[in-house]
Amino acid sequence: MKKVKVVIIDDEKETCKLMKKALENSGPYTVSTAYNAAQGQILCLQETPQLIILDYVLPDGITGDRIIDLLRKDPQLNKVPVILISGLGEMKYIEKEDRWVWAPEIKSIPQDVPPVLKWHRTSEEVAQTMGAVYYLRKPFSKDRLVKVADYVLEQKSKEEL
Repeated sequence: MKKVKVVIIDDEKETCKLMKKALENSGPYTVSTAYNAAQGQILCLQETPQLIILDYVLPDGITGDRIIDLLRKDPQLNKVPVILISGLGEMKYIEKEDRWVWAPEIKSIPQDVPPVLKWHRTSEEVAQTMGAVYYLRKPFSKDRLVKVADYVLEQKSKEEL
């Protein structure tokens, strides 16, 4: 069976280690890890993965949406599916000037928000709007990670037919 290259970009080294072990023990995956956005970009360019698993919050101040934007501009990486992961819980965002601002406590649209801002209610919608194909909320089980990775790659191969 052909190996599937995966790049994981997450600043939590233990989480990377667990995800790598889960994927590699499950079958055809070979996993490389990066612990910040700069390392992740370089690794993606070097490896040309078939799947990227990306944490939303990274230590160098670059968020997952920015990395996805950069990936989508690269002809080598623009079609690689991205699974966005986060420990932030249920994310709610306000789209402002093509940027996303995490707004965890907003229960409804504030009166002073201009009408040009777009409200998203679910993390899945936000992840897809950012360019990710799936959103996984931390913590998640090893089985869940493997099932989602398998599903995403299965969908990708159907699109390529």
